[in-house]
Amino acid sequence: MRVAEIACGQAGLIARFTGDEVVVYDPGALATEAERRSLICREAFSAWRRLMLRWPQPATAAPGHLLLAALYEAMGQTASALSEYRYIPQAYPREDAAAEALLRCGRLKMSLLDYTGARSDLLEMLDRYPDHPQTANVHLSLAECELQLGDATRACQLYMRLYDLGVSSKSRQAASLGAARCLFRLKRPAEAAVWVGRYLSAGHGTDAHGRARARSLLARCHSATGHPARAIAELQRALADETPAEDRVELLLELSEVLAAGEQCGRALVVMGNLDPERLDGEQRYRYVTALARLYQRSGLDDKAAGLLRRQMGRTLEPARWARLAVELARCRAAAGDCEDARLILVEAVGKLPPGPEARGAVCDLAEICLSERRYEQAMAVARQLIEADEPDIRTRAKKVLAEAHLTRREYRRAAECLASVGSGEGGAKP
Repeated sequence: MRVAEIACGQAGLIARFTGDEVVVYDPGALATEAERRSLICREAFSAWRRLMLRWPQPATAAPGHLLLAALYEAMGQTASALSEYRYIPQAYPREDAAAEALLRCGRLKMSLLDYTGARSDLLEMLDRYPDHPQTANVHLSLAECELQLGDATRACQLYMRLYDLGVSSKSRQAASLGAARCLFRLKRPAEAAVWVGRYLSAGHGTDAHGRARARSLLARCHSATGHPARAIAELQRALADETPAEDRVELLLELSEVLAAGEQCGRALVVMGNLDPERLDGEQRYRYVTALARLYQRSGLDDKAAGLLRRQMGRTLEPARWARLAVELARCRAAAGDCEDARLILVEAVGKLPPGPEARGAVCDLAEICLSERRYEQAMAVARQLIEADEPDIRTRAKKVLAEAHLTRREYRRAAECLASVGSGEGGAKP
């Protein structure tokens, strides 16, 4: 039987023994890639199980369990993979596989958007194995976890620390781009541009995708610091490079948005003509439609803009994206003077938006529209939800709505209190 197993293996076949018979499977004869992968993973899993039963010593068992976890992951059994990864550092803490298991466990949790759990695993790895060769990659993953959890300041510190450590030129490049992303999120675009420059100046080691992301971020930094011409030039430079197709779509969308913001509607329309909306994914399609609708509005074609948004809403099944389109439509209708239609659209949309800045912005729009329609009670009720918002501009707008509503009701003291809080900085940066 052993001879039959070896012969089948050399021929790319799989031998299974059932009593006195040998059943031979040909992975190449299976209909789909998923079936072939499942068969090969099950066979590898069985082989490694037999090997660990025969040689249970830690030097064999620890990497064996690591491979079993990787097989579980390849088979889509993430719960079993996580359990196996967590078992290794507990059972074999002195083996090299223990550190690798913690790193893989953290990355798998990141792919599942469990950033809190991933951060815990990565911190444990750094604490228990500080001299591991993968330390730089652990710092990068840990910084990404912090950024996704909303602590951009902590993430920025980690990226800068890794840059200063100078583990390798590759890690310095990744750290410089990561620090730039954090600084931009912290509304420090001038500093972010410096760190992007460090990434781009490295030259060697940067791939086309990385350069496209970096130039895109640099363009946003220029826009945020009031230099739209530099932003346009940076995006054009990125498009002139050998850019992957998916990055090229993003760059064209960003270029059209910058041109539209600068009132260069004709040039923006020319750029958007290079995009095929039928080939865009959900988020890209949303950006394309909203950018085109805004261009129509700036050209005085409000009805055409509204029609475009309504058609896209009819084709959108995902509630959150439908709601974002509805908010854009409401703003379009409000700009055209139809505040009642805008109010009704917003009332339906705000409940479908996930919590966050976009949702609070839509609620603030609703408060202002209610105020313009002299629905003072409703305007005040909506605005009161926003006076403790994270965004300074949202807090300021909400307090101005409250102040104006109080004025119309001749509640001068309350109106003065709202305006005083705005003037004294309470409507500004939140401590």
